[in-house]
Amino acid sequence: EAVMENAKRVYDAPKKGILWGWEVSAYVWTKAIAAGTFLVLFLAMASGLGPIEDTKAWVGVGISLIFLLATTVLLIMDLDQPKRFLYVMLRPQWRSWLVKGGYALAIYGGLLTLWLGANWLEMDALVMMTWWLGAVFAVITAVYTAFLFAQSKGRDFWQSPVLPMHMLVHSCM
Repeated sequence: EAVMENAKRVYDAPKKGILWGWEVSAYVWTKAIAAGTFLVLFLAMASGLGPIEDTKAWVGVGISLIFLLATTVLLIMDLDQPKRFLYVMLRPQWRSWLVKGGYALAIYGGLLTLWLGANWLEMDALVMMTWWLGAVFAVITAVYTAFLFAQSKGRDFWQSPVLPMHMLVHSCM
């Protein structure tokens, strides 16, 4: 007890409690749905496995957008302060996967919104372009978390070189 009373704290972890709570696991889940719903539709369309009915495309892209918005809300909740998210987006540190992921989510959301608008206005060339670009950013959205988590050196599972593929398969499932 005498040692503890005279001990001086030099370094300690923040007193946030559990550093990664339910928001992070929910975030991984909603992000996977947002990316995977679009990717499955895109793969069906691109492979010619069958025509995608307009209603299914609208519902699928709508689901992707709703879950992407939920992902963004969970990300901001995990950061604890909305100002931090604005700081990440407006003053980016490009070596951070949090920044890269934030921009990937924003671009993906913009492409989903553009798809909805182009489809509404029956601009077929723009719809097709957003399918392909949206698929690229859906893949980026699905896998960037693997690189973000890899920065957490204390987590063995997240150090796996196949984690990006794991996250991509998780999205499609």
